[in-house]
Amino acid sequence: MSLYDEKTGDLITWLKTKAPITALVGVGDNAQIFPRVEPQDITGDALVFDRVTGEQFHNIETESPIRRDVVHFYGYSNKSSVADAIEGVVHDAFAPAGVPIREATFGVSKIHLIRQLGGPTNGMDSPRKADGQWRYWTMGAYEIYVRK
Repeated sequence: MSLYDEKTGDLITWLKTKAPITALVGVGDNAQIFPRVEPQDITGDALVFDRVTGEQFHNIETESPIRRDVVHFYGYSNKSSVADAIEGVVHDAFAPAGVPIREATFGVSKIHLIRQLGGPTNGMDSPRKADGQWRYWTMGAYEIYVRK
């Protein structure tokens, strides 16, 4: 199992344990959390993550290699305020009380550090086939350092 597996990845499983996230995008198997892209037939609020780059290196602080991934998290909704809120609860989950997560375990994945890369950005996609609604998105970019 990988941190980023589509259905059972450690990241999706961890995100589904965070009540503020599931309050916005659904609970359990009904949670609308997707890797890479939001499916065309989705009409509710959703969280999408995309691992855009990654590299492995050895860190002087650790004995094992570390992989640095840049992952974008998108809140999608028919309302811009909800898209903002989805990205906001992801940010809060990764930095509880303003302190970035360090040395955590997501399932079998060992997280060394998660930190945000700059502030969130937002925009709007053209109307969806499913309901004809405009889809607003807010994206936050994060560095996730994973121990191998």
